[in-house]
Amino acid sequence: ACPVVTTADIEIDQYLYHTLLDQTPGYGWLSEEEVTKNDIEGKDRVWVVDPIDGTKGFVKEDGMYSVSIALIEHGVPVVGVVYNPMRNQMFYCAKGHGVFFNDQRMYTQSPDVDEAFLISPMRRKDKPYTQQLIMRTGQFDEVGSIAYRLALIAAGQADMTFVDHDISLWDIAAGAVMLEEQGFEMKNINGDYVDFIPADPITKNGIFVAKDYIIDELEEEIKHIKQIKE
Repeated sequence: ACPVVTTADIEIDQYLYHTLLDQTPGYGWLSEEEVTKNDIEGKDRVWVVDPIDGTKGFVKEDGMYSVSIALIEHGVPVVGVVYNPMRNQMFYCAKGHGVFFNDQRMYTQSPDVDEAFLISPMRRKDKPYTQQLIMRTGQFDEVGSIAYRLALIAAGQADMTFVDHDISLWDIAAGAVMLEEQGFEMKNINGDYVDFIPADPITKNGIFVAKDYIIDELEEEIKHIKQIKE
């Protein structure tokens, strides 16, 4: 399905473009929206932005959308910011300096798999692979915004999530900084690590995010997550 784009997407995109690049001349720019010029060629540092991740949730005012901003340096995410304006929740991390939620340093736990909290994309609860994961784990919830899901996990409010379709760099780059900081792994459904290369911003086969021991224990269930084009 074609992504929903609102006036807010465009206005936030333009605001961030001018605000960030005015302060960091010479940095590259990669955004979901095409209203600002994506400029990454020859750039060692690239801002990667999704002005509204979960635009359908924004339109519905369901509180499950976010603004996602990441800085990628030589192909490595080093700064990540995810902001949920409706819930006034700000998650942020500079590589090596911890994960913060509304100015409070956050830590994560390592529960047993059968006590772990799974948050999935919306409208996935009845999928066979989701049901398999629910049977193996503890708590379950659905959240629309990918960036918001990753931030919640990095802030210790959940333990795992997945994406069962092709995914873009601007959806996951900010969360990736926070998740690595907290000892989580982000892998493709086929088990490969995710690349963060602005010139090739689409990740195939979806992703699964959890601590390594959870990924190992749920290996068979993860293999059943099918790629779905949306």
